Amino acid sequence: MLERISISHQIEGLDVSLGVSIGIATYPDCGANVEGLLRAADAAMYAAKQAGRQQYRFYDQELNGRARSRLMLEDGVRTAIEQQDFTLVYQPQVSFLDGRLRGFEALLRWQHPSVGDVPPGLFIPLLEEARLINRLASWIYRQGAAQRQAWYERFPADLVLGISLSRAQFVMPGLVEELQRVIQLYQLDPAQLEVEVAETSLMYNIDAAVKQIHRLREQGVRVALDDFGAGDCSLRMLRDLPIDTLKLDRHLVARLPDSAVDAALVRSVIGLCADYCITVIAEGVETPAQAAWLKANGCEYVQGFLVGYPMTAADASGFPAIFSWPGP
Repeated sequence: MLERISISHQIEGLDVSLGVSIGIATYPDCGANVEGLLRAADAAMYAAKQAGRQQYRFYDQELNGRARSRLMLEDGVRTAIEQQDFTLVYQPQVSFLDGRLRGFEALLRWQHPSVGDVPPGLFIPLLEEARLINRLASWIYRQGAAQRQAWYERFPADLVLGISLSRAQFVMPGLVEELQRVIQLYQLDPAQLEVEVAETSLMYNIDAAVKQIHRLREQGVRVALDDFGAGDCSLRMLRDLPIDTLKLDRHLVARLPDSAVDAALVRSVIGLCADYCITVIAEGVETPAQAAWLKANGCEYVQGFLVGYPMTAADASGFPAIFSWPGP
Protein backbone atom coordinates (compact mmCIF):
# COMPACT_ATOMS: atom_id res chain seq x y z
CA MET A 1 0.00 0.00 0.00
CA LEU A 2 2.85 2.39 0.84
CA GLU A 3 4.41 1.85 -2.58
CA ARG A 4 1.15 2.18 -4.53
CA ILE A 5 0.14 5.44 -2.86
CA SER A 6 3.58 7.07 -3.11
CA ILE A 7 3.32 8.27 -6.68
CA SER A 8 4.00 11.63 -8.27
CA HIS A 9 1.35 13.94 -9.76
CA GLN A 10 1.54 17.17 -11.72
CA ILE A 11 -0.51 20.10 -10.39
CA GLU A 12 -0.31 23.36 -12.32
CA GLY A 13 3.05 22.35 -13.75
CA LEU A 14 4.55 21.31 -10.42
CA ASP A 15 5.53 17.73 -9.61
CA VAL A 16 3.88 16.79 -6.31
CA SER A 17 4.85 13.56 -4.57
CA LEU A 18 2.32 11.87 -2.32
CA GLY A 19 3.42 10.30 0.92
CA VAL A 20 1.58 8.13 3.39
CA SER A 21 1.81 7.31 7.08
CA ILE A 22 -0.28 4.41 8.37
CA GLY A 23 -1.51 3.77 11.90
CA ILE A 24 -2.89 0.34 12.71
CA ALA A 25 -5.25 -0.56 15.57
CA THR A 26 -6.75 -4.01 16.14
CA TYR A 27 -10.02 -5.09 17.77
CA PRO A 28 -10.49 -5.71 20.67
CA ASP A 29 -6.97 -5.03 21.99
CA CYS A 30 -6.89 -1.36 20.95
CA GLY A 31 -10.54 -0.43 21.33
CA ALA A 32 -13.96 -1.86 22.06
CA ASN A 33 -15.81 0.24 19.48
CA VAL A 34 -15.25 2.17 16.26
CA GLU A 35 -14.54 5.45 18.03
CA GLY A 36 -11.89 3.90 20.26
CA LEU A 37 -10.25 2.11 17.36
CA LEU A 38 -10.10 5.31 15.32
CA ARG A 39 -8.46 7.18 18.21
CA ALA A 40 -5.90 4.41 18.61
CA ALA A 41 -5.21 4.27 14.86
CA ASP A 42 -4.80 8.05 14.79
CA ALA A 43 -2.25 7.91 17.62
CA ALA A 44 -0.34 5.17 15.79
CA MET A 45 -0.43 7.20 12.58
CA TYR A 46 1.10 10.18 14.38
CA ALA A 47 3.90 7.94 15.65
CA ALA A 48 4.47 6.79 12.07
CA LYS A 49 4.73 10.42 10.93
CA GLN A 50 7.31 11.15 13.61
CA ALA A 51 9.38 8.17 12.42
CA GLY A 52 9.73 9.69 8.95
CA ARG A 53 8.21 9.29 5.51
CA GLN A 54 6.56 6.10 4.28
CA GLN A 55 6.17 4.39 7.68
CA TYR A 56 3.53 2.37 9.50
CA ARG A 57 3.06 1.76 13.21
CA PHE A 58 0.85 -0.47 15.38
CA TYR A 59 -0.89 1.09 18.36
CA ASP A 60 0.36 0.28 21.86
CA GLN A 61 -0.42 1.67 25.31
CA GLU A 62 2.72 3.83 25.38
CA LEU A 63 1.18 5.94 22.64
CA ASN A 64 -1.87 6.78 24.73
CA GLY A 65 -0.30 9.55 26.83
CA ARG A 66 1.37 11.10 23.81
CA ALA A 67 -1.92 10.96 21.91
CA ARG A 68 -3.71 12.87 24.67
CA SER A 69 -1.04 15.58 24.68
CA ARG A 70 -1.27 15.83 20.92
CA LEU A 71 -5.07 16.15 20.98
CA MET A 72 -4.79 18.95 23.55
CA LEU A 73 -2.33 20.81 21.35
CA GLU A 74 -4.45 20.23 18.23
CA ASP A 75 -7.46 21.75 19.95
CA GLY A 76 -5.26 24.59 21.15
CA VAL A 77 -3.98 25.25 17.62
CA ARG A 78 -7.52 25.59 16.27
CA THR A 79 -8.47 27.95 19.09
CA ALA A 80 -5.29 29.98 18.64
CA ILE A 81 -6.07 30.57 14.96
CA GLU A 82 -9.64 31.63 15.73
CA GLN A 83 -8.53 33.96 18.53
CA GLN A 84 -5.41 35.18 16.69
CA ASP A 85 -3.10 34.06 19.49
CA PHE A 86 -0.14 33.56 17.17
CA THR A 87 2.41 36.35 16.96
CA LEU A 88 5.39 37.27 14.81
CA VAL A 89 8.74 38.26 16.25
CA TYR A 90 11.65 39.63 14.25
CA GLN A 91 15.34 38.71 14.39
CA PRO A 92 17.83 41.11 12.76
CA GLN A 93 20.39 40.27 10.07
CA VAL A 94 23.49 42.47 10.10
CA SER A 95 26.47 42.98 7.79
CA PHE A 96 29.84 41.75 9.04
CA LEU A 97 31.55 44.44 6.98
CA ASP A 98 29.96 47.66 8.16
CA GLY A 99 27.18 46.73 10.61
CA ARG A 100 24.44 47.69 8.14
CA LEU A 101 21.05 46.19 8.95
CA ARG A 102 20.14 43.94 6.02
CA GLY A 103 16.70 42.96 7.27
CA PHE A 104 14.72 40.80 9.68
CA GLU A 105 13.47 37.24 9.68
CA ALA A 106 9.84 36.99 10.80
CA LEU A 107 9.46 34.08 13.22
CA LEU A 108 6.14 32.56 14.29
CA ARG A 109 5.44 32.16 18.00
CA TRP A 110 2.60 30.60 19.99
CA GLN A 111 2.04 30.70 23.72
CA HIS A 112 -0.43 28.02 24.79
CA PRO A 113 -2.54 29.10 27.81
CA SER A 114 -1.70 25.90 29.73
CA VAL A 115 1.56 24.63 28.25
CA GLY A 116 3.28 27.97 27.69
CA ASP A 117 5.60 28.59 24.74
CA VAL A 118 5.19 25.81 22.16
CA PRO A 119 8.15 25.29 19.79
CA PRO A 120 7.38 25.86 16.08
CA GLY A 121 8.85 22.43 15.37
CA LEU A 122 5.93 20.97 17.31
CA PHE A 123 2.96 23.11 16.32
CA ILE A 124 3.78 23.54 12.60
CA PRO A 125 3.39 19.77 11.94
CA LEU A 126 0.12 19.87 13.88
CA LEU A 127 -1.13 22.69 11.65
CA GLU A 128 -0.17 20.72 8.55
CA GLU A 129 -1.83 17.52 9.73
CA ALA A 130 -5.02 19.37 10.69
CA ARG A 131 -4.96 21.14 7.29
CA LEU A 132 -4.94 24.52 8.98
CA ILE A 133 -1.60 25.69 7.64
CA ASN A 134 -3.22 27.53 4.71
CA ARG A 135 -5.25 29.76 7.01
CA LEU A 136 -2.29 30.61 9.19
CA ALA A 137 0.06 31.06 6.23
CA SER A 138 -2.20 33.75 4.78
CA TRP A 139 -2.12 35.57 8.10
CA ILE A 140 1.70 35.33 8.26
CA TYR A 141 2.12 36.80 4.76
CA ARG A 142 -0.21 39.70 5.47
CA GLN A 143 1.09 40.41 8.96
CA GLY A 144 4.69 40.38 7.76
CA ALA A 145 3.96 42.53 4.72
CA ALA A 146 2.00 45.01 6.82
CA GLN A 147 4.95 45.34 9.18
CA ARG A 148 7.37 45.82 6.29
CA GLN A 149 5.13 48.59 4.97
CA ALA A 150 5.06 50.19 8.44
CA TRP A 151 8.87 50.37 8.34
CA TYR A 152 9.00 52.42 5.14
CA GLU A 153 10.02 55.62 6.88
CA ARG A 154 12.03 53.94 9.63
CA PHE A 155 14.42 51.80 7.55
CA PRO A 156 16.05 52.00 4.09
CA ALA A 157 14.07 50.84 1.06
CA ASP A 158 16.29 47.80 0.55
CA LEU A 159 15.46 46.31 3.98
CA VAL A 160 14.51 42.65 3.45
CA LEU A 161 11.84 40.77 5.40
CA GLY A 162 12.40 37.01 5.48
CA ILE A 163 9.38 34.73 5.84
CA SER A 164 10.08 31.09 6.65
CA LEU A 165 7.90 28.50 4.90
CA SER A 166 7.27 24.91 5.90
CA ARG A 167 7.41 22.22 3.23
CA ALA A 168 3.61 22.17 3.00
CA GLN A 169 3.49 25.94 2.50
CA PHE A 170 6.24 25.91 -0.11
CA VAL A 171 4.52 23.34 -2.35
CA MET A 172 1.11 25.03 -2.25
CA PRO A 173 0.08 25.53 -5.90
CA GLY A 174 -1.30 29.02 -5.18
CA LEU A 175 1.71 30.29 -3.22
CA VAL A 176 3.07 32.61 -5.91
CA GLU A 177 -0.34 34.11 -6.66
CA GLU A 178 -1.05 34.73 -2.99
CA LEU A 179 2.27 36.47 -2.48
CA GLN A 180 1.55 38.61 -5.55
CA ARG A 181 -1.74 39.72 -4.00
CA VAL A 182 -0.06 40.53 -0.69
CA ILE A 183 2.69 42.52 -2.42
CA GLN A 184 0.12 44.55 -4.35
CA LEU A 185 -2.10 45.06 -1.30
CA TYR A 186 0.72 46.50 0.80
CA GLN A 187 2.50 48.21 -2.12
CA LEU A 188 5.81 46.47 -1.57
CA ASP A 189 8.73 45.98 -3.89
CA PRO A 190 8.83 42.17 -4.40
CA ALA A 191 12.56 42.21 -3.57
CA GLN A 192 11.66 43.38 -0.06
CA LEU A 193 10.31 39.88 0.65
CA GLU A 194 12.54 36.84 0.98
CA VAL A 195 10.95 33.40 1.15
CA GLU A 196 13.02 31.05 3.31
CA VAL A 197 12.78 27.31 2.69
CA ALA A 198 14.66 24.73 4.73
CA GLU A 199 17.14 22.52 2.93
CA THR A 200 15.34 19.42 4.21
CA SER A 201 12.05 20.63 2.67
CA LEU A 202 13.57 21.04 -0.79
CA MET A 203 15.07 17.56 -0.78
CA TYR A 204 11.65 15.85 -0.86
CA ASN A 205 11.24 16.74 -4.54
CA ILE A 206 14.11 18.76 -5.93
CA ASP A 207 12.65 19.15 -9.43
CA ALA A 208 9.39 20.61 -8.10
CA ALA A 209 11.37 22.83 -5.73
CA VAL A 210 13.43 24.28 -8.58
CA LYS A 211 10.26 25.06 -10.55
CA GLN A 212 8.67 26.79 -7.58
CA ILE A 213 11.82 28.81 -6.92
CA HIS A 214 11.89 29.93 -10.55
CA ARG A 215 8.25 31.04 -10.32
CA LEU A 216 8.94 33.06 -7.18
CA ARG A 217 12.02 34.72 -8.63
CA GLU A 218 10.19 35.56 -11.85
CA GLN A 219 7.91 37.71 -9.69
CA GLY A 220 10.91 39.42 -8.10
CA VAL A 221 10.62 37.65 -4.72
CA ARG A 222 13.93 36.62 -3.20
CA VAL A 223 14.47 32.98 -2.18
CA ALA A 224 16.73 31.76 0.63
CA LEU A 225 17.90 28.22 1.31
CA ASP A 226 17.50 27.94 5.08
CA ASP A 227 19.36 25.69 7.54
CA PHE A 228 22.02 24.64 5.04
CA GLY A 229 24.05 21.83 6.57
CA ALA A 230 21.14 20.30 8.49
CA GLY A 231 20.21 17.88 5.70
CA ASP A 232 21.70 15.99 2.78
CA CYS A 233 22.02 18.79 0.22
CA SER A 234 25.40 18.56 -1.50
CA LEU A 235 27.58 21.47 -2.50
CA ARG A 236 27.05 20.48 -6.12
CA MET A 237 23.31 21.11 -5.77
CA LEU A 238 23.96 24.80 -5.15
CA ARG A 239 24.71 25.02 -8.85
CA ASP A 240 21.20 23.82 -9.70
CA LEU A 241 19.18 25.76 -7.10
CA PRO A 242 18.37 29.28 -8.39
CA ILE A 243 18.51 30.85 -4.92
CA ASP A 244 19.47 34.36 -3.83
CA THR A 245 20.59 33.58 -0.30
CA LEU A 246 22.05 30.68 1.67
CA LYS A 247 21.71 30.51 5.45
CA LEU A 248 24.30 28.40 7.26
CA ASP A 249 22.66 26.14 9.84
CA ARG A 250 23.34 27.02 13.47
CA HIS A 251 24.76 23.54 14.14
CA LEU A 252 27.57 24.20 11.66
CA VAL A 253 28.25 27.59 13.19
CA ALA A 254 28.15 26.31 16.78
CA ARG A 255 31.40 24.37 16.43
CA LEU A 256 33.35 27.23 14.85
CA PRO A 257 36.19 28.01 14.98
CA ASP A 258 37.30 24.92 16.95
CA SER A 259 36.10 22.19 14.57
CA ALA A 260 38.51 21.84 11.66
CA VAL A 261 35.97 19.74 9.74
CA ASP A 262 33.16 22.28 10.09
CA ALA A 263 35.55 25.14 9.37
CA ALA A 264 36.65 23.50 6.11
CA LEU A 265 33.04 22.85 5.09
CA VAL A 266 31.85 26.37 5.89
CA ARG A 267 34.84 27.88 4.11
CA SER A 268 34.02 25.82 1.00
CA VAL A 269 30.35 26.83 1.08
CA ILE A 270 31.20 30.53 1.42
CA GLY A 271 33.66 30.33 -1.48
CA LEU A 272 31.22 28.48 -3.72
CA CYS A 273 28.43 30.95 -2.94
CA ALA A 274 30.75 33.83 -3.84
CA ASP A 275 31.35 32.20 -7.23
CA TYR A 276 27.58 31.77 -7.76
CA CYS A 277 26.71 35.29 -6.47
CA ILE A 278 24.70 33.84 -3.58
CA THR A 279 24.47 35.90 -0.38
CA VAL A 280 25.55 34.00 2.76
CA ILE A 281 24.03 34.53 6.20
CA ALA A 282 25.36 32.67 9.25
CA GLU A 283 22.62 31.66 11.69
CA GLY A 284 23.01 31.05 15.40
CA VAL A 285 26.09 33.22 15.91
CA GLU A 286 26.50 33.69 19.65
CA THR A 287 30.16 34.44 20.36
CA PRO A 288 32.68 37.05 19.18
CA ALA A 289 35.05 34.21 18.20
CA GLN A 290 32.46 32.77 15.80
CA ALA A 291 31.79 36.20 14.33
CA ALA A 292 35.49 36.98 13.89
CA TRP A 293 36.13 33.67 12.10
CA LEU A 294 33.13 34.06 9.80
CA LYS A 295 34.07 37.63 8.90
CA ALA A 296 37.68 36.64 8.20
CA ASN A 297 36.50 33.85 5.90
CA GLY A 298 34.21 35.97 3.76
CA CYS A 299 30.75 35.47 5.28
CA GLU A 300 28.63 38.54 4.56
CA TYR A 301 25.86 38.62 7.16
CA VAL A 302 25.07 37.34 10.63
CA GLN A 303 21.85 36.38 12.38
CA GLY A 304 22.09 35.28 15.98
CA PHE A 305 21.97 36.18 19.65
CA LEU A 306 25.28 38.05 19.38
CA VAL A 307 23.47 40.68 17.30
CA GLY A 308 19.92 40.42 18.59
CA TYR A 309 17.32 38.06 19.97
CA PRO A 310 13.93 37.67 18.23
CA MET A 311 11.97 40.77 19.26
CA THR A 312 8.56 42.33 18.99
CA ALA A 313 7.76 44.64 16.09
CA ALA A 314 7.98 47.63 18.44
CA ASP A 315 11.46 46.63 19.62
CA ALA A 316 12.56 45.83 16.07
CA SER A 317 11.53 49.33 15.04
CA GLY A 318 14.10 50.66 17.47
CA PHE A 319 16.94 48.48 16.18
CA PRO A 320 19.77 50.64 14.74
CA ALA A 321 20.13 50.85 10.97
CA ILE A 322 23.90 50.59 11.58
CA PHE A 323 24.82 48.04 14.23
CA SER A 324 27.85 48.84 16.41
CA TRP A 325 30.00 45.74 16.67
CA PRO A 326 31.43 45.27 20.17
CA GLY A 327 35.13 45.95 20.53
CA PRO A 328 37.72 43.21 21.11
